[in-house]
Amino acid sequence: MAVAKINKVELIASISDKEKIIKALEKVSILEIQTKEETLSPEKVKTHIHNKINHLTEKLSRVNFLLRLVNQISAPKQSLIDSFVPPKLIVKKKDFETILEGYPLDKIYKEMEALDVKFHQSRHNFIEADNNANLLNPWKKLDFNPNETETQKAQIFFATIPDFREEEFIDVLEEECPLCYSQVINRANGLSYLVVYVHKENLDVFNNLIRRYEFILISLPKVIGTVSKTIDDLKKKALHYKEEEGKVINRIKKINRYYSKLVISRSFLENELHKANVENNLTHTSDVFVVEGFIKAADYKKLRSAVAEQTNKYALTFEDVKAKDKPPVILENPRYLKPLEAVTALYGMPSYDELDPTPYLAPFFLIAFGLAIGDVIYGLALIGLSWLLTKSKRFSPNTKVFLGLFIYGGIAATFFGVITGSWLTFPHESLPRALQSIVLFDPIAQPALFLVITLLFGLVQIYLGVILKLVGIARDKSVSKALQSQLPILLLIPGVAILIAGFLGFPLSPIVYNIAVYLALAGILGVIIFSEYEAKSIVGRIGGGLYNLYSMTSYLGDTISYGRIMALGLATFLIGSTINTMFLGNVLFQSLLVKIVLGISLVPILHLLNLAVNTISAFVHPARLQYVEFFSKFFKGGGSRFQPIALKTDNIIIE
Repeated sequence: MAVAKINKVELIASISDKEKIIKALEKVSILEIQTKEETLSPEKVKTHIHNKINHLTEKLSRVNFLLRLVNQISAPKQSLIDSFVPPKLIVKKKDFETILEGYPLDKIYKEMEALDVKFHQSRHNFIEADNNANLLNPWKKLDFNPNETETQKAQIFFATIPDFREEEFIDVLEEECPLCYSQVINRANGLSYLVVYVHKENLDVFNNLIRRYEFILISLPKVIGTVSKTIDDLKKKALHYKEEEGKVINRIKKINRYYSKLVISRSFLENELHKANVENNLTHTSDVFVVEGFIKAADYKKLRSAVAEQTNKYALTFEDVKAKDKPPVILENPRYLKPLEAVTALYGMPSYDELDPTPYLAPFFLIAFGLAIGDVIYGLALIGLSWLLTKSKRFSPNTKVFLGLFIYGGIAATFFGVITGSWLTFPHESLPRALQSIVLFDPIAQPALFLVITLLFGLVQIYLGVILKLVGIARDKSVSKALQSQLPILLLIPGVAILIAGFLGFPLSPIVYNIAVYLALAGILGVIIFSEYEAKSIVGRIGGGLYNLYSMTSYLGDTISYGRIMALGLATFLIGSTINTMFLGNVLFQSLLVKIVLGISLVPILHLLNLAVNTISAFVHPARLQYVEFFSKFFKGGGSRFQPIALKTDNIIIE
């Protein structure tokens, strides 16, 4: 239950065996290849690899274009589930590796590229014709060509004005601009459409006038003949372009039969391009190539065997990593802890020389998760749904491992539901006596006790965090320094906690009280005197110690943060209880038949929604407690996840 030991690897082999060796490394997926900004390679090799990358990039670009075209224009209808979690395509390994030979990609691309241009031209022409027809429609009563807007002595303006200002505007126009004439052509949608004839001597007066009103000048599209005839012609054109667009779409839809091959091709090309980029970052000579990277120490035999199967002309060396190598991190835990690694990974990987926090956070995270939901039926439902999802082919193996976390959470929720008497959030008084007899406490009737339990739970985890910090310092520096910095805190926390409990009214015997006082005093003195053990002067040591003592108040805030678990647990129960009371009690309905119908149809859906919302909360808030209150005591992080060269297929499953 630690960070796996990593070895640094150097592989030297003949350049003629390069492609099959890289393919073998991809297959075993145990080597992270170290990339370098600058590599030594002959110009001929660089040119070959760059041409290969450009060729693959172009192919991938064409596949992505075709997939975008399918999704944009002719995508098949999807179910609601498919839109959130697309089904994965299943393909045989042999078919995956020869996918580009299975259909004429370049020919399809050229045909679809031309059709895409036609589609956008038709769409553009349709929109333009339709918009122009709509712009001209309010002016169809004009009996002259509106494009001829100027004579030798006058200028014609087309404009709209809010209809409630029409009369006022016309009156002011006649009064202030005697050489102007206006005509209302149409009224629609709260606007008046005006034609205004303005003598050029009155242009300045007219321009000043329209600034005082919501007067919007209109530029009309080109008119051939009359406005009415132009509108008819534009509508015919729009219909023609729409039909043309439909024909193009029907031709584009033929690509749907290649959709599966395109999705598989994208995965294949992405992997080939990744390998080519890896190849580009290797050192080459005219005869050999060099692979440098990291491997889990226990996998060195697998690596040697994988290379030996491809060639007998190679040199493979292993050595222990050094701090300057910045090795990647592999979390090494028993299988049952793998789902909990997701909680650690979401925060960040530990550094290579650090403890893996997964086994230490696991019980606390699951207890917090279980308390936050705390219902037997909710827990069983969560177990069942998560288990069913792990059987689906829509999810990757990593996602299925993550779903195991919710199976564990469901088990914890079921356990705490039993001991708190919550079965589908019904009051435990309504349960059979056998179930009532195993109830340890009632969160609703005893919220203070529930709060105390969560705070004590938090105090224990924080205390563990300090112990882990002590172990880390002892390992990295010395036992003496670890005891000086952390032992006073380990004495102070229980001493102060017991004294606070006594202050709040919990009965304490004189012996327990005296022990608590001694622990607290010893902790305070220890923090002041020893916590800054690296200080160079006594003043610095005491001053730093006093500051560290002041910082101990943060432990109180961290402990109180665990009270949110109580809030989440009560929220789950109260919302569910409200659902039961409203639809199964006598609050809204008296009829037994109505209650039965609602109990079968609506109530389960509402409880599932309550479970869904509170499952999110039961994951997010306990995770936050790990990251903020627990990890801050001992965890540095900053490690990088181990990423071996491997076949990555997000949307397909290779048999």
